[in-house]
Amino acid sequence: MNTKMNKAMNTICNDPYIYTIDNFLTPKECKFIIDVSKDNLTLAGVSLDKKQTDSEKKVYKGRTNSSYWMPHNAYPETLEIAKRIAKRIGCNYQCFENFQVIHYDENEEYKYHYDAYNKEEKEKYKKFCGERGNRIRTVLVYLNDVKEGGGTGFDSLSEYEDTVIVEPRTGKMVVFNNVNDDGSLNKKSRHAGLPVIQGEKWAFNLWLRERE
Repeated sequence: MNTKMNKAMNTICNDPYIYTIDNFLTPKECKFIIDVSKDNLTLAGVSLDKKQTDSEKKVYKGRTNSSYWMPHNAYPETLEIAKRIAKRIGCNYQCFENFQVIHYDENEEYKYHYDAYNKEEKEKYKKFCGERGNRIRTVLVYLNDVKEGGGTGFDSLSEYEDTVIVEPRTGKMVVFNNVNDDGSLNKKSRHAGLPVIQGEKWAFNLWLRERE
């Protein structure tokens, strides 16, 4: 039995579908990704064009962390991780965007936002989604334990009265859908990278697009 592939799922919400898997990555794998990313971090921006370089991306005042876009095949280890995640969630890894490794120092955050684009905003949607389609699903993996703060908050889930916070733990994977069955933006998927109060936070995003 492949224990890496048979971790138990913890369902948080059904609309949008959100679940977590503890210890999906090993501490060794998490440390590897942190180590190869440390010297490549730049101020995180919000890209409206997939052809933009990191330096060309729009700086968004609601986002204060740093990031590094790493190709799946940058290392044998990262390619294996991308393929394992794809197999676990049932997709082709080539439909993922590159790894977005993210780092938050104390007091840094990413305010509430959506990962997918709204079809009603036609120009923005066409610019970002025309070739590969929308970001239909988000995979977020935490790479370290945060002393205090730094969770992922969901504030629009109708199944809960209060904001749901997923606490960052080494190797934990969070998966959630960004769109409805008809492809429209699911506005309940609104979420935030909450401020780090003490320590630092490392994680990575893998966004699943509709096409390769």
